[in-house]
Amino acid sequence: MPAEKVPVYNKRGKVKKYEDYDWFKTVMSGYARPAKDRTAADDLEDTRDLQIVRPAAKPKTEGETLQGYKNSADFVLERHLRREEALLPTAAPVKTFTSGKGASAKSEPVFRRADVVVCKTVESWHKEGREILPGSQPLKFVPIRAVTLLRKREVEEAQRDTGEKPKQGLYALHQTTWIIPDPIVDGRIPRNAFGNIDVYVPTMVPRGAVHLPLRGAARVCRKLAIDYAEAVTGFEFGAQRAVPVLTGVVVAAEHGAAVVEAWKVEEEERRRKEDGKREKAALHMWRKLLMGLRIVQR
Repeated sequence: MPAEKVPVYNKRGKVKKYEDYDWFKTVMSGYARPAKDRTAADDLEDTRDLQIVRPAAKPKTEGETLQGYKNSADFVLERHLRREEALLPTAAPVKTFTSGKGASAKSEPVFRRADVVVCKTVESWHKEGREILPGSQPLKFVPIRAVTLLRKREVEEAQRDTGEKPKQGLYALHQTTWIIPDPIVDGRIPRNAFGNIDVYVPTMVPRGAVHLPLRGAARVCRKLAIDYAEAVTGFEFGAQRAVPVLTGVVVAAEHGAAVVEAWKVEEEERRRKEDGKREKAALHMWRKLLMGLRIVQR
């Protein structure tokens, strides 16, 4: 609140002068430091607004040094590649970098940053709706990252058998293609080993089928005796487990409209029952209140 001018009247009721009245300053005066305790720092703070002091950013070095190649946007050393990065098979070194001095000097090739591609595992590409092209060789092998408890046990068992940590191959985008499943036959929906169907992207829905992302659609399909498969659209990881996320069902296209209509009827009935439960609970609370008032009045 800005300061305002308050008129000061004389005995005759005329304005004698105006005084500045700062209401906020008056309120905050109880928190002000006493004059006898003020320091030079307090006076400096009152003369100007406070500014946030940030440490000066270190300039990025780019050039014929190890740190320079690490920050470079044009060149890269193979040692600086991330876990999911690999060099193209056609990549050729453009120059050589020598680190160390004397007998400990070591030379290594320098590649262009444009020859670096992002790679993923077969499972990761599958979750994006892509599969590895036949005959493709991994661009890179990395140790397996075990997230779930079952996968950790498999890795530990393989490590005991071979004596070394198992690795998995990484593939680049150009080594993959979209997953186009075969069309359905006689209205039968294909299923995986767990009785579901993977629908991470729309292209993974078989031709002749339709994905209905409706909650409770599986129950409707069972009532109508229609062949279906629950759609797995992702995974949730927690407590060292991978729980599939089921979103609706996949049914034959000719049954899609019937399932949607039956689902709407059942959803309306479900809402009607929920409204009835809420109404019953509300009436119960009103009855409790009125009975209490009657007891008090009596």
